[in-house]
Amino acid sequence: MSEIALLQAASPDRIAALIGHGASSNLVTRLLRSTRLRARLAEVVSARLGLVGSMTPVQAAILDLSEVGLSTLARRAGAIWHGRAIARVIDASDRRTLVATLGTDLYGQALRGIALSPELPGDLQGPEALDAAVASDGAACLEAWRLPQPPSVALRVGLLRATVPVEALHRERGPGIVAWLVQA
Repeated sequence: MSEIALLQAASPDRIAALIGHGASSNLVTRLLRSTRLRARLAEVVSARLGLVGSMTPVQAAILDLSEVGLSTLARRAGAIWHGRAIARVIDASDRRTLVATLGTDLYGQALRGIALSPELPGDLQGPEALDAAVASDGAACLEAWRLPQPPSVALRVGLLRATVPVEALHRERGPGIVAWLVQA
């Protein structure tokens, strides 16, 4: 993703925080509206983010994703994370509801990646609770992948995603799930 595209996709609040020096999200929004000033802002932000040197294929693929693409990746990671719980839903009615909620592709991917799914304490009750857990734990998996990346990569992804709390198990297993999904 180009720096201009990154700026247009990123939250003005996150860009303002990156720039610092009292820049507000309103100022960032006004700068982004001007073609000339947008290019200058991209230079300033690029300098703050640092040059992206050589990247792994996973890093390159993730940096090419849009905000929607990152959200989709996070949701897919959450489905893998909860793959064992998804597989344990055997009641036909609950399973139909779960497949309808997750979607056929995501449901199938959760089952294909079940070997990456950690053993989690307790079962989530109902498809709705499982769907909510997929979203939150998927975001934590992506964040766990992002945190140890070089600053030039981590900051770029951070401009498109809100930070979320990451537990030790997410740090241990989440990056592998994300990498598996990108390489699959």
